[in-house]
Formats: sequence, C-alpha cells, structure tokens
Amino acid sequence: MVLSGLCAAALGAAGLTLHRRNVRLALAVAQALRCCSTLADVLRWHGIPLACLNRYRILGDPLAPLIGNPHALEKAQRVFAPAPDDVLPILPSSHPSILPSLHPFH
Repeated sequence: MVLSGLCAAALGAAGLTLHRRNVRLALAVAQALRCCSTLADVLRWHGIPLACLNRYRILGDPLAPLIGNPHALEKAQRVFAPAPDDVLPILPSSHPSILPSLHPFH
C-alpha cells in the first residue's frame, strides 16, 4: 500500500506472530489512535506492549500525519454490518457474492 502511494506508512508483520499478542496490540493501537497523530506516536504510546512489536516492521514515513479520507465515515456507513444479535440473511446460491465451487469435479 505504501509503495503504491495509498498510504504514507504501514506497520506489518515480518514473521510469525501470536494471535493473543496481535489482539493485545490491536486493542492498544485503537486506544492510542484517540490521542496520537502519527504512527511513531502510536508505537511510542505508553499502552503499547513492546513485546508485541518484536516481529513487526514499519514501511514508509512513521512521522506522516494520520489522516483519513474526508468521506470515510459516509462510505463506512454504507457497508452492511449486522448488529451482534441480528439474524444473518440467507443468500441464494445464485447471489453474486457466493464464490464458485473450487472443487475439481465441478
């Protein structure tokens, strides 16, 4: 994404990571985003568990400001996301979101 010019910086795993550490890191990053304005600030935030970062690398400029598309909220509100207690709709097999079978005999 950075190399394509879609963002100024990214944080990504450069090796195997543990799910529990990823969850801890994601929750801490979500909290840090409330008060930080750059990726560098996020990663230096007091709540980030440093042990969770040992397999991650930064690509791009960690001092670039964290800004979003001005229409991001509007676009996000158009995404279908059921409430946790909603019954999910059953889609017919002809629905375009159903992937074709990958079975070799079909």
